[in-house]
Amino acid sequence: MADRIEERSGATVDALTFHALGYGIIRDVEGETPALAAHASDDAEFRVLLCDVLFNDLARVADLGSLQGQADFILVSIAKALCPYCRCAIAN
Repeated sequence: MADRIEERSGATVDALTFHALGYGIIRDVEGETPALAAHASDDAEFRVLLCDVLFNDLARVADLGSLQGQADFILVSIAKALCPYCRCAIAN
């Protein structure tokens, strides 16, 4: 970001993303930065999280009425495609 600003304006600045700024503040106050969530850098963990959201959050609150059978099929199909390492019971 700082490079883009300098390239466009010629000014040298310390520019940070919102997340980098937050990490810097936490590091300054706490003396260390918090660990990233496992799903932030691990695709398999991200798929597990996605599967969990699909089946434990969205599917539970969905009021689909007569479409429930088709919705179940779609959710299971998505889980099998996106979550090959998923630990949720529905995808397995």
